[in-house]
Amino acid sequence: MVPLRGEFIWRGVSQPLTLTLTALRYACRTDRVDGPPVQVCGGDFEGELLSSDFGATFGLPFVANRVRLVVQVEGRRP
Repeated sequence: MVPLRGEFIWRGVSQPLTLTLTALRYACRTDRVDGPPVQVCGGDFEGELLSSDFGATFGLPFVANRVRLVVQVEGRRP
């Protein structure tokens, strides 16, 4: 599996973010809705970022700086 790579924007700051596939949480199916079959795949992905990288520093060190993102992603290919 190839990780998902993109840009994450928070508080007006853009940083690259890589999401990796969570084990055993990926599946594909074929949909047939009003036309030719379409392959649909989706899964659970996760990544981490530091809130201080985006200027969110209020409460540090009493509030955790490391943020874990868990995202469900689904895409289709005609």
